[in-house]
Amino acid sequence: EAIKWFEEMRTAGVRADEVTYSTVINAYARIGKAEEAIKWLEEMRTAGVRANEVTYSTVINAYARIGKAEEAIKWLEEMRTAGVRANEVTYNTVINALCRSKESNWLERVRAYVEEMRGEGLVANAYTYFPILKALARKNDASGVREWFDALSKEQDVVITKGCWDCLKQTCGLEAVSKFELQCDVRAQDAPDRPPKKRRQERGPERERAARHCSAWPNHHASTSSHGSRR
Repeated sequence: EAIKWFEEMRTAGVRADEVTYSTVINAYARIGKAEEAIKWLEEMRTAGVRANEVTYSTVINAYARIGKAEEAIKWLEEMRTAGVRANEVTYNTVINALCRSKESNWLERVRAYVEEMRGEGLVANAYTYFPILKALARKNDASGVREWFDALSKEQDVVITKGCWDCLKQTCGLEAVSKFELQCDVRAQDAPDRPPKKRRQERGPERERAARHCSAWPNHHASTSSHGSRR
């Protein structure tokens, strides 16, 4: 569907921008077609449209979804070479890919990326730590889970989600949960399933364009549908 609207935009003489290309790339990434996503990124570059952090993060996520950690890391490096700064989502995606990989040194590499995040002034949160805790819990590594949960509990303004508490409980038992409840001054049973969403910020130019694209496409679809039925 996204490709259809892209081609209709071209036919109408509308020049595709980074939002349009990113939408198509995301459509392929979400269904695990990483190679197709790459083709569209290359076309984007050829057209002289600069890829942003959302575009690169989408490609990285496409490889992470199919368990190709090295390819995800390769595109993180491509992102840096292009002068685009990685954000929390980018790093969390790479970390998640490494946690799901079968590499023997996955934890060492994860640790390096978490430190790199901090060095960039980015915040490691529950989305950063949960895949690490989950991977360690799967290996029944109690000391590892304690170490990383302790680090999570010391992050500034962190919200520890239910999934993180469950990893601690599964691997280290209720005694460890009680200890960290006291340390964090919270009750594990009251933990949210995920961190609260950030307060909505005023739209920048790029978000404004994305909103216009998203609102325009369904209306266009409705108008075309009124002239004929879709097969």
